[in-house]
Amino acid sequence: MPSRGAETATCGAPRMPRRRVTRSRWRSRRVVKSAAASICENPLVTDRDITTRDITSRNIRVGSRMGNVILGLLLLLGPQTLYSLNKQFEQGPSLFYRASFGSLQSALRTLLAAGSVRMHEETDGGRLKKVYEITDAGAAVFHAWIRSPLSGGDLEVAALSRLFLLGLVEDADERRAIIDGIMAEIEGELAGLEGYAVALDAQAASVPAEYREVFRYQRATLDYGVTAHLAALTWFRELAASEPVVE
Repeated sequence: MPSRGAETATCGAPRMPRRRVTRSRWRSRRVVKSAAASICENPLVTDRDITTRDITSRNIRVGSRMGNVILGLLLLLGPQTLYSLNKQFEQGPSLFYRASFGSLQSALRTLLAAGSVRMHEETDGGRLKKVYEITDAGAAVFHAWIRSPLSGGDLEVAALSRLFLLGLVEDADERRAIIDGIMAEIEGELAGLEGYAVALDAQAASVPAEYREVFRYQRATLDYGVTAHLAALTWFRELAASEPVVE
């Protein structure tokens, strides 16, 4: 299979995977594509390679996304302490997005500095506790974010973060527009994966015999991405169809 920057490539010996990945998310096109793309440059893409790419892409905007989810929870639930916010994350957003206690604390500091939340102290049972509440500026930031195009390397987390808090958008037409935007992003990722699969299959015959089994499973990884995106798109289409029609 041709490698980047050369007409032909010589495959080296495959490397053994270092550890197993157990996550089952539908991943961004870049992450899934990278697994099958490297059959010659890196004959066996390890689980560590995939995880590193995924984490790196997510961390680009992880603070911003976490901050917006926090703003949504404060808008939904009212004033919260750091401990109660952590509990709310465990009971809800942790289904699709994990955040440590320390990262929540750091995100709250950032929101405080930006004026998106304010803090006051209360005494409860003889203990002093810090209580955080959203400001008008923070509410505006949240509503701008939930209506904005999806960004970041993990399409699933970007979509589900908005879906989880979509009920805070009062206008039904705006909710439908947000769902339509999510579907458009999935369709774009899916089209890229399907196009790449066609191009990859056209080169399958050039894979050396000793690497065909390696190629088969890396091609299966790409197929998983296509199937997962199709399932997600079908699910969101059903959700869109169930949205109430406003006369």
